[in-house]
Amino acid sequence: DVTSALALLLACAAFWRVIHRLDWKSLGLSAGATSLAVVAKFSFPLLAPIFLILGIVRLASAAPMELRLQPLAARPLARGPEKLAALAAVAVVHVAVGLAVVWACFGFRFSPAGPGMPAQADFFWAWSTVLPGSGAWQSLFQAARAAHLLPDAFLNGFATVLHASGERSAFLNGEYSSTGWFHFFPYAFLVKTPLAQLAAYLLAAAAGLEAWRRRRREPTAVPRVLYALVPLLTLFAVYWAVSLASHLNIGHRHILPTYPVLFIVAGGLLRARAPRWLALVAAALVAGEAAESAAVRPNYLAYFNAFAGGPANGWRHLVDSSLDWGQNLPGVAHWLEREARPGEAVYLSYYGSGEYRYEGIRAHELGFVYNFDQPRIWFELGPGIYCFSASTLQNVYSDWRGPWSPQKERTLLTLRRLLAESDKGTSPTQSVLRAQVRYALDQ
Repeated sequence: DVTSALALLLACAAFWRVIHRLDWKSLGLSAGATSLAVVAKFSFPLLAPIFLILGIVRLASAAPMELRLQPLAARPLARGPEKLAALAAVAVVHVAVGLAVVWACFGFRFSPAGPGMPAQADFFWAWSTVLPGSGAWQSLFQAARAAHLLPDAFLNGFATVLHASGERSAFLNGEYSSTGWFHFFPYAFLVKTPLAQLAAYLLAAAAGLEAWRRRRREPTAVPRVLYALVPLLTLFAVYWAVSLASHLNIGHRHILPTYPVLFIVAGGLLRARAPRWLALVAAALVAGEAAESAAVRPNYLAYFNAFAGGPANGWRHLVDSSLDWGQNLPGVAHWLEREARPGEAVYLSYYGSGEYRYEGIRAHELGFVYNFDQPRIWFELGPGIYCFSASTLQNVYSDWRGPWSPQKERTLLTLRRLLAESDKGTSPTQSVLRAQVRYALDQ
């Protein structure tokens, strides 16, 4: 996510540069940065509308484009058709370099399995699961696979992201949804951003308004500043627009690409000839940011600011990758070493992909342990220590989402009675019923 955030910023800056000064250095930097964004994360398609907007702004600008490609003669491109042709050539180079980099990252092979490796049975999510049932995406994926346009693993990963983003369980302040909320990411930004940063952004906005008011007396100053900010504002606006409409509300990390834009804008506080008091305030904010970081170290992912009641109350507001990605399994092992009595039973409901046995934890697995298709056996619960990850405690990804209730208690008792009755028979029908009941109890 951090790599993607930096790659998107670099790609926008480099593309803005190359469409002003078209030389081999700028072209290579822009195509390389764009390729890095492509292989970093499947959010790279957002570069298409961003580059389109930047290209339109550039065509509308009266400033000529500098052409410095050897062996072509250096000259300015001032006419619209000339600029359009140059932009089209730049786009073709970006696509070609992007394809080459993707193929290089996958060893220039279509098959996921490398040379000498056994043939792969299927992906983690099979094509039959992630391929859209109809529509343009289905046709595109089928055509790309048939033509071997891109490595199969890359195409499957892209299809998996599209499939998962259509509908996914999410949690926000005690509420549950499969399609998310419009205010999820604004709220995540508010409670996951350090207070010193929020203060810096507000101060930068106030300073920007004041500078705007003063420069209105200079007719060319404001348009010149806005033009320089076009790549930053475009990246920020497009990314936030897509985020607000997204159904994939599982993590604050998904809006990380907007932070570098804010960092740059906030950096304008220390502009040339800034008043001394502003520099002192900026220094205080930097110190405040360092103090907030040190206070939560090393549990950075679990950081929540005072608006959410601090890290101790974060689980009441957001879970999944905003808080809990299974990162503290070693901490659970150390805690059990101190607190568990000899022979005391431990029950673990772990949200993560680590192996708890590797950490020395001996536990009965409860629901939502990522055990990767290992058989799970239903069993009666008993006294002992129960360890729940925050995401499983909030019960986000269960068929029984939300807190326990009298209705769920009645359902549980009914299922246990059905299980006892099904255990008395051996017919195929009773065997099927028994399997279904045990699955429902496990959920």
